[in-house]
Amino acid sequence: MAKKEDSAIGGIIVAVCLILYYARNIARELFPFFFFVTILIFIVALVVLFTEADNIMKIGIIIGFFVMLFLTILSGFVGWEMEEVPIIKEALEIGENVDHAKQIENEAIEKFKNETIKIIDDLESDSTHEMKHAFEVAKLGVSLS
Repeated sequence: MAKKEDSAIGGIIVAVCLILYYARNIARELFPFFFFVTILIFIVALVVLFTEADNIMKIGIIIGFFVMLFLTILSGFVGWEMEEVPIIKEALEIGENVDHAKQIENEAIEKFKNETIKIIDDLESDSTHEMKHAFEVAKLGVSLS
């Protein structure tokens, strides 16, 4: 039998794999936005640097540009390049498998609920008036679970 520590370590590993999996997907979605904003800030920075703007404004624009450049590079790395590292590749596969298993589980639960409600409906049609209230409560309980 597995020890509690082994189960905890396994849970942490699966959690990290899921975080990497979702981080990759989010980074791929955000990369075009970060890239576009970085270009806009670069254009604004060029305009501000060659005008008579306050020094604080110039510093703020330059810092903003470098922050967005960092976020763009980071999202590009997380979204695409990190897949080349073997251990991260395995973690992403585990994350995909866990995500797929969750989806299958949710579909099975939904199917079970629907089948249970059908059975309750069939029983309700053959029941007396007093029992119909009990079946309505049962259907409500199934739909809320």
